[in-house]
Amino acid sequence: MAAALGVVRRAESGESATNAVLLAAHDLLHTQVPPQLGDSSLRRLAEPLVGRGVVPKPGDYEGRWWLWWPKGGRGPCRDCGNTRSLTRYSARFGNEYRYLCDKSAKDH
Repeated sequence: MAAALGVVRRAESGESATNAVLLAAHDLLHTQVPPQLGDSSLRRLAEPLVGRGVVPKPGDYEGRWWLWWPKGGRGPCRDCGNTRSLTRYSARFGNEYRYLCDKSAKDH
């Protein structure tokens, strides 16, 4: 947890951090801190990645950025609409950002 918060501080001070480090720190905070307490730290980690085009913009997914952001989460699947465990899929090879349940991911 301290390491994830250290990444937040370093990112805010302008130190360079890789996309993988920022994503890992965010996922750790997302699983360890209640959303109402970690919201500002999670958003601060999101800013450099949004700027780099690594993750969708906060307004995407109807403003529910916490759904697409953590590697794993729970919520409505973008394709089937059912509330399930979801996995983040980044935009690669011309695909869009996706946050899908296992069943819908297999259909792609």
